[in-house]
Amino acid sequence: MKVFSTLTKAPGAALLAATLALPLPALSDDRPEITVAVQDIVTSGALDVMRERSNVGARVFYSIFESLIDFERQNSDLPQKPMLATDWRQVDDLTVELTLREGVVFHNGDTLDADDVVFTVRHGSGERGS
Repeated sequence: MKVFSTLTKAPGAALLAATLALPLPALSDDRPEITVAVQDIVTSGALDVMRERSNVGARVFYSIFESLIDFERQNSDLPQKPMLATDWRQVDDLTVELTLREGVVFHNGDTLDADDVVFTVRHGSGERGS
């Protein structure tokens, strides 16, 4: 065989060829059975970021939702970083003024605006309406 004869001329090729020629060990049918438990993705029964309190859910939501302001988790001081809000300032104890990132479009084509933020904050607080 031409390929085999070429391989045997290279250093270590005989060892490689001998290893490849060995039969693979048979897998035993008496291997132990292992059960791995994973927490539900959500504990609230819905993918509602405002109601969810599970560790797994908190990790998954970053793939689905984007927040106004987040934290730089690679920095031990956890400084805030802009997300959907590009700038913000705390006006008083109950008021934060946000500048929203321009050009954010939802999956349905609607553009993000202040009404969307108000709706989300009211939903999270349990308040209904716009």
